[in-house]
Amino acid sequence: MVLSRRQFVHLASTAALSLAGTGPARLSAAGPVPHSATESGPLSLGFSLYGMRSLPVDRAIAACAAIGYGNVELSLIAGFETAPAELTPRKQAEVRAALIQSQIRASALLAKLDLAANDDDFRAQLGELRRSATFARELDPSDPPPVQATLGGTSAAWEVLRTPFVGRLRECARVVADAGGSLAIKAHVFHAVNTPERLVNLLEDSHHPALGVAYDQAHFSLAGVSAEHGIATLAGRIRYVHVKDAIRTTEGVRFLLPGQGQTDFRALFRLLVQSGYRGPVVAEVSQQLWSAPGYDPLAAARACRDALAPALPEGPIPVT
Repeated sequence: MVLSRRQFVHLASTAALSLAGTGPARLSAAGPVPHSATESGPLSLGFSLYGMRSLPVDRAIAACAAIGYGNVELSLIAGFETAPAELTPRKQAEVRAALIQSQIRASALLAKLDLAANDDDFRAQLGELRRSATFARELDPSDPPPVQATLGGTSAAWEVLRTPFVGRLRECARVVADAGGSLAIKAHVFHAVNTPERLVNLLEDSHHPALGVAYDQAHFSLAGVSAEHGIATLAGRIRYVHVKDAIRTTEGVRFLLPGQGQTDFRALFRLLVQSGYRGPVVAEVSQQLWSAPGYDPLAAARACRDALAPALPEGPIPVT
């Protein structure tokens, strides 16, 4: 959706009034944050603000829009400006105003989730999930961005963790759904859920309409899973996509910016569209990179876009 100038001015003015102290109810009254005018084709290129921790969130949003991204992922985990504990009504209004001013959409909210945590920590995570899903609904009441997260645990403990993971994931889904949102779960090479089959297994056993998949081929590639197999296995369940590169070295797993490895993103995007996926593909910078000395978040964002934008499909691709 691209807004007319009159609609855009109205939305920006409403958000500004919220910042001036007219109250948090104005957040919903303003309507959904607009989709960026840069969006075209079946996929929308985005950048995760997980890779911009050192920047104020309003500056990070504006920078991503200026670079040419159509959406941004907000990081709602501890240590970030938009962590759930920091999401006061005023902070929510500030984030919303920044999105509206830049005409860019929040594609997802990155949350911290560990289904293997102790009971007290898990209950605290449920509270954070509820706040995250409520914020997603405030950002776009008609189409809330999904909350997305990995699940924790270790691969070796999968058989032991599988049953308790099912019960806890159902609880997470109920909490998110009650707040009007959805939850996209992601496999991680170091976690208990690390393959497409384990993702499908967990989703089928949990069986909740609020649940879907956040697809990240980098983690599957490290496990020797091809994009063809991963996407075919998860087709119809994918609600969100992360993109980056990854390699194994003698020192272990190393995550890279898109374009620094061997991933064929043109082929990956084509497979996603052929599977029926329509939505954001979001560059994610690993903590391995953004915590390293000399990391430049703006340079990283530009490099990701330069590598990914030429790979985006522009015309229709038949669903297979």
